[in-house]
Amino acid sequence: MVFDGSFFGYLCSKGALAVSRQHPSGLDYLSVLYEKCEELQTLSDGLLCSYNRLVNEKCSLQSFGDANGDHFDFYRFFRLMEREDIPGQYREAKSLLYEIYGGADKEALLSDVIMLVQSGQCAPAARKLLEQFGYVQNGDVCVPVYTPEHQKHITEIGNIAAQCLGEAMSDTLIDLAGSIDIAAVRHGVNRLEIANELYHILFGLLNEELVMRKIVAAPQHIPGEGRYFQCIEVY
Repeated sequence: MVFDGSFFGYLCSKGALAVSRQHPSGLDYLSVLYEKCEELQTLSDGLLCSYNRLVNEKCSLQSFGDANGDHFDFYRFFRLMEREDIPGQYREAKSLLYEIYGGADKEALLSDVIMLVQSGQCAPAARKLLEQFGYVQNGDVCVPVYTPEHQKHITEIGNIAAQCLGEAMSDTLIDLAGSIDIAAVRHGVNRLEIANELYHILFGLLNEELVMRKIVAAPQHIPGEGRYFQCIEVY
């Protein structure tokens, strides 16, 4: 919520990076290409900088970790449902989703999540679905839940990060994005889009340092999924 959230906004306001590009399709995204080699694989997939969120205006089901695999999470599940491309590990979850909601009804699922968080109750099938994805264990929510009362602490951490790192990070990105010897710079790619990926590498390395110093917990590696933690946020 800080390095891949408020601090991103800070750097964008300083003109240090871009966070979007509108495409003729109406979609808004940045594309990144990596040469296939072990060192770059570590930077592109191995760092703790992958933030997945199935979200509406009331709450979100989140996972955060590396990209060294596919997180078994609701964000990826719903994207696969949109493409009608469901791997075997998601088929039981799809059956449950259709049994409960009659389809990929994100709003209904997130409503049940709020009900479970606030009252401890929701439809048994919905609880079973959440258990499949690791948000519930033995009938109870087993991941951190962030509510509006926690926002002041998240904001405080974000302000500390901006005060301590903001100017140095902004200057570094502005300098590197136009001068670093990579193909994107040589081909005239928008430097602000280059800076976006450079920032992902930087804050991914920062997260690895926090893990190494035992300031934050180390997510366990799950074969085929990578390292990640999950949480629920209620707005």
